[in-house]
Amino acid sequence: MYDEIKRHIEQRISEGQRFSIERSAIADTDGDRDTSLISAHVTSELDRHISEMYDDTDAAEAAAQPRDEVREFGGLRTRHQLEKHFVERLSVDIASTVKTFDFTVPSGTRVFGPPYDREWSEGNGFSFGGRVDGKAITIPKRNGFSAAGIGFYLTTNEPVLAAITPQGTYDWNWSAFENLPFARSRGGMGITIYTNSEPQPTMSRQPVLWSASGMTTFSGQKGSGRIAEAASPAFGLGTVPLAPALINMVPGSRYLVWVWCWQTSQLEEDDAFIAFLSFSMPFVTIDASPPILLH
Repeated sequence: MYDEIKRHIEQRISEGQRFSIERSAIADTDGDRDTSLISAHVTSELDRHISEMYDDTDAAEAAAQPRDEVREFGGLRTRHQLEKHFVERLSVDIASTVKTFDFTVPSGTRVFGPPYDREWSEGNGFSFGGRVDGKAITIPKRNGFSAAGIGFYLTTNEPVLAAITPQGTYDWNWSAFENLPFARSRGGMGITIYTNSEPQPTMSRQPVLWSASGMTTFSGQKGSGRIAEAASPAFGLGTVPLAPALINMVPGSRYLVWVWCWQTSQLEEDDAFIAFLSFSMPFVTIDASPPILLH
């Protein structure tokens, strides 16, 4: 009897619908092209953030303000001492241990981790070694933006709806060491997916974690959380978290998923201000189900 029970159960399992999503290797030349695509996309998106933060009136008012001949540099007296202070502070943040968090893997969920396939950075972003350790970091770039991210390729052997969720944590903080009425700072997380290296992404999402306009001496903010739960402040119908990212996948196509962090800044020369944003992605989970077909 038990042998027959086993046979029937094995038959049902073998007849059950299964979905397969796999990692995909790619040549270095194709990888360079894919990196240029995310660079162009992020530049366009973050230029928009900069234009929202700072307009011509702000620039005119800032230019009209007299500049003190002697800067206090947040009480540190010299630019050299301010730089040393920032380097030591950021070094401690960068060297901090990975935060632990509880996670239960649901039945049927695919899990994978480093090494990932791609790492990329812009401005004062750092992703060196990100393929191996899953970490990326940004600090400000004067009147510009910084971004850094990690990418991985996926394929499937049958049509599926994939729910892609980067697992791990992010941390951010900013601090001003003097009154900076015309300073602007904004930062957040991002996830972008490309199909077959097409010029435009299949989907992209960039929630804002902080947005500051004008700072006073010794003001600041900080925050942290899970990467997947990163979301802009609620407006209207509520927040939209970074993940899961849902995408219909088909056989024969290759998908590149970028997870990245970013910040934009409008700062005067030698402003006593620092912002730090990092994330650590030790693994990624993927759930697959039948594709959604819209008629």
